[in-house]
Amino acid sequence: MQVQIDAEPLGQLRDIARRSHRSVAAVIREAVSSWLERRDRNERFERALSAVGSSHLGLGDLAVNHDKYFAAGDLVSVAEIAQRLGRPVSTVQTWRRRYETFPGPLAALAAGPVWDWDEVERWARRHAAGETRRRRSRRVDQWPTDLPGADLVSTGLDDLASSRLSIEAALVSMATSRLRELGVEIPGPPIPDASDRLYELVEKRVGEAGAHSRYNALRRRLSSFLRALAVANAQAG
Repeated sequence: MQVQIDAEPLGQLRDIARRSHRSVAAVIREAVSSWLERRDRNERFERALSAVGSSHLGLGDLAVNHDKYFAAGDLVSVAEIAQRLGRPVSTVQTWRRRYETFPGPLAALAAGPVWDWDEVERWARRHAAGETRRRRSRRVDQWPTDLPGADLVSTGLDDLASSRLSIEAALVSMATSRLRELGVEIPGPPIPDASDRLYELVEKRVGEAGAHSRYNALRRRLSSFLRALAVANAQAG
């Protein structure tokens, strides 16, 4: 920032600096800092007055949270919260109803309630971390019963827990990383080279002629399960 000072004000600043035993530069910095602080405060005050003028109930809307409203840095609506968090508006509305810890709105304006974005973002981070911990501890019997391919995955997890080499265990091992991301606990180490082992096991069971089609069918069922579980997690969150 460049500051231009006329001769008369500069003389006054020199007098102030001399009386206060400070440099002229220090006096100028203090003056500029004070001006910027007043400007910022005035801008927030004008914004708040404008918001009050467009509210349903005037000052009454800000009676409880008026201090927080004046201090808020970034006010957001439900739609803006949803957009910034990458969630549907319906999910944000569900959070408001379901969780008492969700921040309350700072004001009810004509366009709807508004929140302090910093408060909402902090809540969303804590909520996401809690959901991740809960999903990681989820057991098989907590899955929705109608997920496609759930029987294969359940059998595969049981076989891995018992160190049994099976088609289902090899299938689950192929998707170990993705299953863990979705909160599925994988018992024991996965089968090495799971894709190759799966094909060998399938070929041994159905024969060379039908191995390829059966192998692909199993992979499609696994993919369906992963997609369905991801959707179920999103809806639960």
